[in-house]
Amino acid sequence: MASGSLWWLIAEVLIMQDYFHFLIDRKIYITWLVELISALVGSFYLWKTEKPSKLIRQFVWFLWSVFIIDVLGGYSPWAYFDNYETFPFLKGSLIERNFWWFNLGKVYFILAYCYFLKEKIRNKKARLYIKWVMVAFLGFAVYSMIFSGYFFTSYITRIFLVGTFLILSVAFVYFYDIMIGDRLFSFHKNLFTYVAIGLIVWYLVIPPIEIYVDYFLQGNDFYINVFASVLRYANIFLYSMFALGFLVQYKNHKE
Repeated sequence: MASGSLWWLIAEVLIMQDYFHFLIDRKIYITWLVELISALVGSFYLWKTEKPSKLIRQFVWFLWSVFIIDVLGGYSPWAYFDNYETFPFLKGSLIERNFWWFNLGKVYFILAYCYFLKEKIRNKKARLYIKWVMVAFLGFAVYSMIFSGYFFTSYITRIFLVGTFLILSVAFVYFYDIMIGDRLFSFHKNLFTYVAIGLIVWYLVIPPIEIYVDYFLQGNDFYINVFASVLRYANIFLYSMFALGFLVQYKNHKE
């Protein structure tokens, strides 16, 4: 019995080595690391700030959810290296690959970012329009996931592209609202200004290569390396902007 347990432990260690080698080789851990850092910096802000706003508390919780979603999405490669022994029900099932997970995740991320920027816009009509456009986008996303036919087998690019247009539009309205209001000389002190800048850059850089995601699925090594590198650096920039925004907001809050 003890011998069997020992061999099981050795097998699990070897599986973990293969899995972590995969994370290191693909540099996936870098994205997880910057996501974790931004969530920790946000948590530090909440800890050190007396009565932080509800919206900032929600944003910190959101960052933790992003990190958890990305880590849990690693179940697919883990199952592969584990030869489906830990999760035998995954083999041959619809959720064997994690496409469905991140198809849902992308919709969640897009709607959440739009919500946070919308809440910082003072124009009531603009906020109302954005709210209804978000509802329409959710309906479009649900329809696409149900009737696309490849919700479980591929990323649904059209959802991401429409969501990109939505986020860029909301970010534009956010900055326009600042320009016509009385916040022009203090906008750089606000966390969500850095959030908006990070989102604009990320959603301008990633969609052009996301369009060709099918090449990623066909084992094109060149495209895989380009896609992974661009996505990695875009993520570093995005979550660094979030962390910087928390630090700037904390500094100005103290002053």
